[in-house]
Amino acid sequence: MTYAYIHLPAPLQSGKPTLLFIHGFPATSHEWQPQIEFFSNQGYGILAPDCLGYGGTSRPLDVTLYVGKSMAEDIVAILKHENLKSVIGIAHDWGTYLLSNLVTWYEDRIEKLVFMSVGFSPPGRKLDVHGINRATKKKLGYELFGYQVFLASEGAGKIIGDHASSLLSFFHLIFPDEADIWGTKFAPLGGTKPSIESDELVPLAPYVSVESKAHHHDVFGNDYTAPCIWYRRGLDNVGIDEEISALKAGTIKQKLTKETLMLTGSKDKVCLSDKAKVGMNAVVEGGEKGGRLRVIDLEAGHWIMLEKAEETNRILKDFFEGKWGRSVL
Repeated sequence: MTYAYIHLPAPLQSGKPTLLFIHGFPATSHEWQPQIEFFSNQGYGILAPDCLGYGGTSRPLDVTLYVGKSMAEDIVAILKHENLKSVIGIAHDWGTYLLSNLVTWYEDRIEKLVFMSVGFSPPGRKLDVHGINRATKKKLGYELFGYQVFLASEGAGKIIGDHASSLLSFFHLIFPDEADIWGTKFAPLGGTKPSIESDELVPLAPYVSVESKAHHHDVFGNDYTAPCIWYRRGLDNVGIDEEISALKAGTIKQKLTKETLMLTGSKDKVCLSDKAKVGMNAVVEGGEKGGRLRVIDLEAGHWIMLEKAEETNRILKDFFEGKWGRSVL
């Protein structure tokens, strides 16, 4: 297995830790550029891999290789190779699943935790995508995880890249100017596939540069099959039995005891900020009242670190330095 990653060692005189940035779907280490530039200039070390199935990293089609414990072992191998004893973990979207497994199986490797958009994935807890879709259809008027059913389906990765116009439609749909688009054209069951095949281009978010758009198409090409395997593993709960066995044996824990920051986007129509707050308070020992957790809601959609780059960087810096930042109401 080959991993591509950015590694910028911290200057010896800085005394600052290394930050591990883990991206989600459909992204690469490139989406962390605003943070990489800012924090490397602040004297922090940087480690930002292209996750399994993405960018310059291997793209296997075996779903078992995308189990969290297996990918966490891959990241630990990189840490060992770069002589990094521990890091501060920062993750977004599906990257939070990998970070969750990293802290679950290799707790001593993580100093602090930052989850963006999606919270901690407690080991042993099955994800019932279909049940969530039925419940949210009644409550919200649309299926929250309808898109996951499409992305986990056979051939979805090739449908996205079937022709140039569908690739462009998908990119615009993923990075829309208006976050509400996800509630109508992306999230609902039966919404994603027609949206990308219609050749409709919803307005693109202003924080996406021409260079970033070109980079995305260069690294993904016309086939998203490997990145979509993350959804197939999630939908089928592959790897959950080993987690349940480890919990019963007492070798892993269901709750976090590390200092943890959760950043949410109030406009995110898929990763709902209120649900994240409740969920994180349930899985961090003591929650916000106990002092280990801080939840900050930004006026943003899903791509917090891009849309609110300066504010995100300031909040992260305060957290790394023990100041905890401030809430944006």
